[in-house]
Amino acid sequence: MDEERLFHLALEKPAGERAAFLEEACVSNPVVREHLEALLRAYEYPDSFLGKPAVNLGAAVESPPDRHAGGGDSGATEDVAPGARSLTEGPGSRIGPYKLLQPIGEGGMGTVYMAEQTRPVRRLVALKVIKDGMDRRQVLARFEAERQALALMDHPNIAKVLDAGSTDSGRPYFVMELVKGIPITTFCDERRLTPRERLELFVPVCRAVQHAHQKGVIHRDLKPSNVLVALYDGRPVPRVIDFGVAKATGPKLTERTLFTEFGSIIGTPQYMSPEQAELNQLDVDTRSDIYSLGVLLYELLTGTTPLERRRLEETALLELLRLVREEEPPKPSTRLRTTAALPAIAERRGLEPKRLGTLVRGELDWIVMKCLEKDRNRRYETANSLATDLRRYLDDEPVLACPPTPAYRFRKFARRHKRALTMAGVALAGLLLAVIGLAASTVFIWRAKDELIRSLYFQSIALADREWSANHLARADEVLERCPPTLRGLEWRLLKRRLLSKAMPPLRHGNALFACAISPDGTQLVSSDLEGFLYVWDPSTGQELRDPIRAHDAVCYYVAFSPNGARLASAEDGGVKVWDAKTWREIDAWDTPTPMPAGSVQGLAFSPDGKLLACVCIRRPDGLEDVSIWDVLTGERLFALPEQRYNVANLTLSPDGTLLATASGDRTVKLWDARTGALIRTDRGDTTFRCVAFSPDGLLVAAGGGRENERGSGQVRIWDVATGRVRPISTGHTAWSVAFSPDGRRLATGGTDQAVKIWDTASGQEILTLRGHTDWVMDLAFSPDGHRLASASGDRTIRIWDASPLREGEPTGEALFTLRGHTDGVTALAFHPLVPRLASASTDGSLKLWDTQSGRYLSTIHPGIQEVLTLAFSPDGEHLAAAGGSDLFATVLDATTGTEVARPGEGVHTEPVSRVAFSPDGRYLASGDNAGLLLISDVTTGVVRRFPGGPLITALAFSPDPGERLLAVAAGDGEVQIWDTTTGERIAHPPLEHQGFIYGLAFSPDGQHLASSGWDRTVRIWDTATWERDEVIRDPAAAQCVAFSPDGRLLAWGTSDATVEVLRRDTGEIFTLRGHLDQVLGVAFSPGGKLIASASRDGTVKIWETPSSHEALGSGRP
Repeated sequence: MDEERLFHLALEKPAGERAAFLEEACVSNPVVREHLEALLRAYEYPDSFLGKPAVNLGAAVESPPDRHAGGGDSGATEDVAPGARSLTEGPGSRIGPYKLLQPIGEGGMGTVYMAEQTRPVRRLVALKVIKDGMDRRQVLARFEAERQALALMDHPNIAKVLDAGSTDSGRPYFVMELVKGIPITTFCDERRLTPRERLELFVPVCRAVQHAHQKGVIHRDLKPSNVLVALYDGRPVPRVIDFGVAKATGPKLTERTLFTEFGSIIGTPQYMSPEQAELNQLDVDTRSDIYSLGVLLYELLTGTTPLERRRLEETALLELLRLVREEEPPKPSTRLRTTAALPAIAERRGLEPKRLGTLVRGELDWIVMKCLEKDRNRRYETANSLATDLRRYLDDEPVLACPPTPAYRFRKFARRHKRALTMAGVALAGLLLAVIGLAASTVFIWRAKDELIRSLYFQSIALADREWSANHLARADEVLERCPPTLRGLEWRLLKRRLLSKAMPPLRHGNALFACAISPDGTQLVSSDLEGFLYVWDPSTGQELRDPIRAHDAVCYYVAFSPNGARLASAEDGGVKVWDAKTWREIDAWDTPTPMPAGSVQGLAFSPDGKLLACVCIRRPDGLEDVSIWDVLTGERLFALPEQRYNVANLTLSPDGTLLATASGDRTVKLWDARTGALIRTDRGDTTFRCVAFSPDGLLVAAGGGRENERGSGQVRIWDVATGRVRPISTGHTAWSVAFSPDGRRLATGGTDQAVKIWDTASGQEILTLRGHTDWVMDLAFSPDGHRLASASGDRTIRIWDASPLREGEPTGEALFTLRGHTDGVTALAFHPLVPRLASASTDGSLKLWDTQSGRYLSTIHPGIQEVLTLAFSPDGEHLAAAGGSDLFATVLDATTGTEVARPGEGVHTEPVSRVAFSPDGRYLASGDNAGLLLISDVTTGVVRRFPGGPLITALAFSPDPGERLLAVAAGDGEVQIWDTTTGERIAHPPLEHQGFIYGLAFSPDGQHLASSGWDRTVRIWDTATWERDEVIRDPAAAQCVAFSPDGRLLAWGTSDATVEVLRRDTGEIFTLRGHLDQVLGVAFSPGGKLIASASRDGTVKIWETPSSHEALGSGRP
């Protein structure tokens, strides 16, 4: 029967029968009987130790106090109940050469005085003398042990013993240096020391404790009152005092018999280690002091101890000891975050509350919690190790401490609650089996149903896309409307937007159309056709305003409103007519210089004041051209360029009327002085030009054209009028018409592919594709407000489109290009850092280059690798690195020519290379192989450095800061290492917690986070300062690759379910891009962040538009 049970049975008996009961129950164990009698006496008298608060059990647990006498000057202090002092010596008495001045501390076995030494030197000292009547053998032994322990010390941070002896009455004493200090916590708080200054003060304390341990002494009662801080020459110096309960690890501290009674507790409960809280302390070693140092450090950082004083005061002794042994303390940062006193605590540390929590979280948490491990084998081995780790922190070096793994935490919890967990596990297993058996069939049915619905949905999206591409718009809309509302994602919304982009039904002519124009006030739309008819429409409603006008006898090629809208000019074969735009009466008709066959009038444009009209006419059969300017009021030809074979296809006047631009079939755009006819500049392109337009501000000229199979066909070129600089836009169609929006921010093109496209003028990014025409688009005209766009087509229709500027954050262009050309799975891809180009790698052994603006295939590179698994562009875009197959090296290629320029790792790698990555400065290439060997190759010199990466390197990522040159390496065992490639040192081994392979790694653009994706169907985001996990995203499928957007706001990853998932980090919203038919093995953002590219085992690369707002995301999943 245990001692606690005997104690409760004795309490149940009358006081007179307890002695007989104990005599019988403890007949073989008199020590237990003596202990129980002491407990019973204490229970009967309120002033006994069981009646005191737990934190005041200093005397009962044989521990020195937290209380000071004499204003804080002490060499050693001990707790004692008030009024217990009984000494023959007192202030004024002499003991040998020492005159007692005043008591400064008192404990259970002795009193400490400030004394004056008179010989051989005069100085103040601390003298500790055993109390009168305390001459029991055990007390004398402990007193002598303390004196011997201090005598062994020779350390600047431990109080020194100066002398020893006995009083005239035979009571022993010893003399030590007088430490005029205050407890370390009080000193730090009064002076508002920062956490860094507190750590600087704490490190010497650790060194002092290490010195004691080296001398074979365990303090066993480290706490603030036993670590005093005094100022010496203005500098704070901590001193460890009071070795009254010290224990020897080596030779005896005294020849007297010194033992600890069974059941006695030594130490202060708030600061004692779990092993000190056992009833038998024979197994206490130096690591017990490490725990107490951890508690002291905890208090210095947070202002409180792990077990708070108020809670201890309300807890019985045995329960208190259990808490010390078993309860896991909260991390310092957690205690700070949950305490209401945080503002006051932070103020005493000279910091803002938020800053204090941030500073403590991470490495300081790890250091403190390593000290406070219940399992002493997991603590620092020595006090010196603790001091060294603190010094690493202070010097901004990586610390050795790291947080315990979840598996370790669970094992600890399971050990404490083994029986309850066993019973709960059995019950839970039974319940799970029942639930699984009951629900298995239902889950299978629902899952099959969901998969079928999802499959049908994606088939419908693909069908709607094909119908839209074929201009079967009604059928496409019908297919979209049948899609389940719960599955309508971004792909559905974009297709729907395409269909809704035409605001009204087409306006029909009797013949093919050639031209259209909208009046400056936006109230009239005029179109002309093959038979020479003019139609007048209301552009806002599509209503015809009057009967068609038979304006010409043959094709009417061009129409143009005057700037004030009062007149309309129309051009036919060999003549130009001017009309009153209100009455539609003909004002004048000008004949061209000579009657000419069809097709002779090639352009028409009004001057800004409406007084002049420019046109171009071709004279045949000699082919000479007449470019003329006419007076609108008189019909007189005022000006003509010299007759030449200009091959002019179109012309336009600048908004200020000073320049004339002509587009020609000889692949030139010419600028003329409209007042003198002087040629200002000739700009050449790669294609024949058919259309030309000035921007509303006159600063830009856009021209387009081309013929089938002609080089440069499908491009629109934009020139800067002032500098002549040209910016090509790959439109993907032969443009027969161009038009700037009224604000100049958008450019519309109409072409032979029957589509109208709208582009961002500044970036050249496609904004919108408008489909609906079934023949070439011949002419375009914006409404004055820019919200409508009219297009005239050979399909005999005018279409008026909604061309409103996109709202901020709406998808900006074609949502999807599908790039086909590889004959096997696509394994990796990379955007060119400087130009709109994308490289893709495949197990078919090739690299392909694509134009990301048009989705056009550019070229193929064969690097000589059987199966290319990885590739990377150098930061300057000049080189491509690739590896894979069975090759024992990486290959570096010229990105323009595809020629091989280097083979890093050749002759060093012993297994096939699986991953490559360029450093941010482009000088170094990292390559990892299937044997776990990591090489860093200097691209310029060829020098190679070797690093052990682990088994089968699966991912590489350089931090974005070129100055740091840190490299994250993931291996097949699920481990990640962080290497400083400059010094060759491993600076971190963060516990990334993935179960199984890590497939992808990516640093955020600011380097503050690392994302990892893995086989365990998670994407994890880590704080690189602390390597604590910030976020875990769980995916239904394995996450194969991961990438941050250039601004860090988006995170994308590809999955084994053939999807691309995109996370908006500010809102936590995730949405899905679907369309691949097999696993997505690579994902990347374009340098500008507007595009996402994905590579799939289905052999395709897809380019998606990057969403930038909640509205654009549609129905994402949270």
